Amino acid sequence: ILITQHCFDFGPRVVANRIDDHAGLFYYHFPPVDLTTPLGCEWLKQEIVERKLALVVLDSFRRIAPGVDENDSAAVSAFFAPFRRITVATGCTILVL
Repeated sequence: ILITQHCFDFGPRVVANRIDDHAGLFYYHFPPVDLTTPLGCEWLKQEIVERKLALVVLDSFRRIAPGVDENDSAAVSAFFAPFRRITVATGCTILVL
């Protein structure tokens, strides 16, 4: 999960120009978070609110949605429903690769 911060005075900003320049960048890798569960989605929402995040990049769909058949439109729609609620509540954009 790769997350960037929003500068509220000037809008979105570049947070990393070089590998050693990561101010404002939050990277989460382990332990894994299961975003197919209400607990996982609540964790994500809390991180967005606490860190004042403007963009969350989730890489990749298969990793964050174990067991969800990407060819089953009903299952995919159900998986994304909590993300839509999170984006409305927080104003944060969630991008799934």
